Amino acid sequence: MNKIRKIIFVFTFLITRFTFAQNITLSGYIREKGSQESLIGVSIRVPSLGLGTQTNTYGFYSLTIPKKDSNTIAVSMIGYQIQTLKISAQKNQTINIFLENQNELLDEVTIKANEPEQKSTSTKISTINIPIAQLKDVPSLMGEKDIIKAIQLLPGVQTGTEGSSGLFVRGGSADQNLILMDEAKLYNVSHLFGFFSVFNGDALKSIEFIKGGFPARYGGRVSSVLDVQMKDGSKSETHGEIGIGLITNRLTLETPIQKNKSSFIISARRTYPDLLFALFKTSNGVIKSNFHDINAKANFDLNSKNKLFFSTYLGKDNLYQRDNKAGDLYRNAGFNWGNKTGTLRWNHVFSPKVFSNLSLIYSKFNYEFKVETGEFGRYFTTNLDEKSIKYDVEFIPNTKHDIRIGINAALLNFTPNLVISKESGGMTRTKEIERIDATDAAIYIEDIYKINKQLSINYGLRFAYFKPKIASSYHFLEPRLAVNYNFTKKWSVKGGYSIMNQPIQLISNSGLGLSIDVWLPSSGALPPQHSQQFTMGLAHDLSKEVSIEIEAYHKTMDNIIAFKEGAAILSTVALFRDRDFTNSKVEWKNIATSGSGISKGLELFVHKNSGRLTGWTSYTLSKTTYQFNELNEGKIFFPNQDRRHQLALVGVYKQSKKLKFSGNFVLSTGSPITLPQLTYENFALNPFKNQLSLDEAYNVIDYGQQRNSYRSPLYNRLDLSTQFIKPKKHGTRTWEVGFYNILGSKNVFAYQIDINGKSSPDGFLRTRKIDEVSFLLFIPSISYYFKF
Repeated sequence: MNKIRKIIFVFTFLITRFTFAQNITLSGYIREKGSQESLIGVSIRVPSLGLGTQTNTYGFYSLTIPKKDSNTIAVSMIGYQIQTLKISAQKNQTINIFLENQNELLDEVTIKANEPEQKSTSTKISTINIPIAQLKDVPSLMGEKDIIKAIQLLPGVQTGTEGSSGLFVRGGSADQNLILMDEAKLYNVSHLFGFFSVFNGDALKSIEFIKGGFPARYGGRVSSVLDVQMKDGSKSETHGEIGIGLITNRLTLETPIQKNKSSFIISARRTYPDLLFALFKTSNGVIKSNFHDINAKANFDLNSKNKLFFSTYLGKDNLYQRDNKAGDLYRNAGFNWGNKTGTLRWNHVFSPKVFSNLSLIYSKFNYEFKVETGEFGRYFTTNLDEKSIKYDVEFIPNTKHDIRIGINAALLNFTPNLVISKESGGMTRTKEIERIDATDAAIYIEDIYKINKQLSINYGLRFAYFKPKIASSYHFLEPRLAVNYNFTKKWSVKGGYSIMNQPIQLISNSGLGLSIDVWLPSSGALPPQHSQQFTMGLAHDLSKEVSIEIEAYHKTMDNIIAFKEGAAILSTVALFRDRDFTNSKVEWKNIATSGSGISKGLELFVHKNSGRLTGWTSYTLSKTTYQFNELNEGKIFFPNQDRRHQLALVGVYKQSKKLKFSGNFVLSTGSPITLPQLTYENFALNPFKNQLSLDEAYNVIDYGQQRNSYRSPLYNRLDLSTQFIKPKKHGTRTWEVGFYNILGSKNVFAYQIDINGKSSPDGFLRTRKIDEVSFLLFIPSISYYFKF
């Protein structure tokens, strides 16, 4: 071991001596002028040398160039004015740069030598970065800006139920996406039946969406990565924004703690006091629902080499029905679910070439279902706690290499079943029916290697380890590769390969965001999910404003999870009749089964990122098939997220400083569905009274023999919005008028089966009719924003 260390030391010393003897290194941070918000993905180039780099997640850059009396560097980013600096390139320098927002009414100026890095020169494949400001302009349901809804308009992404916030990427399911907010994992991103997501656009700085060619630093999921960064907050002066919509109020405030040294931002939103569901009154009571979000972040510049960040997210949904009865007949039933996260990060600059980040992370997802009748109550709870530590080092020895090495370890606590009983006399009993602890760890190394001006690769290797206490350990070796070759100016061909594994599983009832979501560690009965993906693509930069990408992919998935026929997570009969909870434990192997899947497709993405007119066009041609030995008689079938064609058009037009128009149009093939073919009658047992229901002697249960053998009709939707902007003395006022599904397209939300019967001389005849249920038809909205 000592010999190896000596060899590594000598090798590193020789490279360093050679590098420093011939070159100098420019490094520092790039921030927004005024707020001093760090900027991600800024291009720093030396046009005369053809050399360049980009800022990392924390706004840090490092660029090594040959020694010279003087040189000109160009700094550029979409939405900001290009800045050029003439420097003396004789020694290492720390240069912090501030970029100014580009005036929307200024004429476009094209400086070809100073253009930012283009799609055709980037090694990234199947990766999309869209500015938050552009995503927030996309028309949305009830005027509530939703980043997830905008991502659903990208190629390779399918939606679930109409209006839902699920992401189904390249044939995968919603639980196969690694969703991070300031490095903390989010295990549920749905609000209000899934019609809205947990992301408050006012609190966000950037997003990166990856669906193939994954860098080695990401792991633990098999379909995609959504990496979201929160704003740091203004270090110069106090700013804020107030938003009032049809269903929510929002407030964002950012302010310096110590001017130019530290800052704080808090952003909160909450639905109105249940006005939406107060309309749905029943003879027994009222249904109410609400949700809230709080994002907060503080950051401190300790000195030129050390920075400290703390960020947190708190979100919760409540849905309940309260009966208007008194005494022992009073009943309250409902659900609540939510996420809590916290991230503490320390940035340290070891040298102009070495940057590191240490993170302590906490994440929790909790779900609760409760029913209270008089003095009695039953509560079913499931949750997942994760405590983790990550350490990453970025080493940039020269302009040819960008090396990242990292390690992380996490302790996970799964509580799939926690039952609480409240009985007369105030006695409360709690029983943790099942608790599982697990260890999750990984180590990775990756390098972006620019071999020459035409060829660059991002290659890496990730080794992951997962050990639940109740089962054997799992080991995963995951190679990653992305290649970019510029065969001519502004044209490149790309390729990617990745292996991904997912050692935790989500067992979830399908429904309108009201499902019981239970996270479980892999075991012999539920093995880890596995995917392997090949991607090939072509990228072309028509101009500095417009890029075109065409990609084809082939993805295989193993050990994917599905419910067995007729299975359910929670038996209400067992939950409410079993006083000792001895029958409340769920045998997961009896309700879930694993299978395999294949997804392949062709995707087109045309993106215009600057100018008066911005937006994108996406088209996806895809086919996904699943096969489970215990489902559909072992035959191959199409999953619900299989849609052969999907087209999305998104546009934002800035008429002037005071007027902005936006719209999007979606057209897609319908989803595969299972329609009933047989019917049988089943007596209903009332779990509260331990007797057959008196008001309904039987239930009619329908099921199909062939899984997803039908398709819903073609889906289409047009959304439009207009923003009226007016500068005021103390800020900017905006009124936004929007129309969701302005054409009133009757897209199928669900199918309703009507059973009717009548007596006849030949006996009792039963008729059955299947009706299409449409939802969200022509939803107008009006919103008010004030930014100060």
